[in-house]
Amino acid sequence: MKKFLSLLLCAAIVLSCALAFSSCKKETAEVAKTDAKNIEIAASPEITSELKNMFDKTGSLGVAIKPVAYIGAQNQSDTTEHCVLCRLSLTDLEEHGFYGVVDIYKDSSGNCSINSGEGRYAKPDIVFSKSAGGWSEPNSPELTPQAAKAFKALNKEDYQPLALIATQVVSGKNYCVLCKVSPQNSEPYFSLLTVYEDLSGKVKMTDENKFDLKDSDIVENVKSFDSLSPAQNAVGFKFALPEELTLQGAHIIDKEVLDADFEGGYARKAKSAYDISGDSRRFPKVEERTEGEVKYTLKGEKGKYNLAVWTSGEYSYCLCFEEGINEKQMLKYVSETK
Repeated sequence: MKKFLSLLLCAAIVLSCALAFSSCKKETAEVAKTDAKNIEIAASPEITSELKNMFDKTGSLGVAIKPVAYIGAQNQSDTTEHCVLCRLSLTDLEEHGFYGVVDIYKDSSGNCSINSGEGRYAKPDIVFSKSAGGWSEPNSPELTPQAAKAFKALNKEDYQPLALIATQVVSGKNYCVLCKVSPQNSEPYFSLLTVYEDLSGKVKMTDENKFDLKDSDIVENVKSFDSLSPAQNAVGFKFALPEELTLQGAHIIDKEVLDADFEGGYARKAKSAYDISGDSRRFPKVEERTEGEVKYTLKGEKGKYNLAVWTSGEYSYCLCFEEGINEKQMLKYVSETK
């Protein structure tokens, strides 16, 4: 957690810090960062069960990660590094988030890690919604015939479409497509292209978001504090933690989530009704408990719990521990978190 906190305070790219923390928990060899030039593009962008399992094993802490499309792989001396487009968020993935080109690999011992090098991010103007006119995520990242036809009509020879990321029905239809761009006089890169097709079949490019390292605007709403008191004053509510947990720093995420880092984990509180943990791992052990009007969800494995999420009144809470703790400890900490 110290690694995560120090990077969070020193860097403008908060997500890079969270991903770096997840990989530094395991002593694995550093792997060279892949780039668009050296990646062997996959035959299909579908996320396989093997890739899903690899992401589950990374144990990313504090950031929700959803693999969206498989880009390809780069072979290293003793392992294969996979390049995957992911949707990411420091809180939830229901409506918003941004996209990252993430490198993940499994070492010779079977440990899975996300490359701790700086990532590549993009934030297209997409908000997912079930209401009419909102963006929706396709069931498969494979380009549909309609999307492929619309993209082809753009006549962009330098752009290789790799996956369909999102669609939007308006007066016509918008397609958000992941592309590999190979300019004649510069290095290849990845980009999210938005293509609009009107009702008569005419198409045009309406937006492009290049994946690069200049992404501090993605987390412009994250503010860091040395202690909990000024963070509470800034967010407008109190946050009490168990005395046994040693506070290391506090942050306000998206102007509403109060994040408190302690040795070995973190706690969060917000005026909301959704899961604010930012932990999208699939735990084998998930249990629900009820105390009065409060319903807790506990998640973990091997007889211990890593995560607790719950709602009380108008506030949502979470407690997350890098190393699992027993049920008695977790319930004690939950009762003392206000």
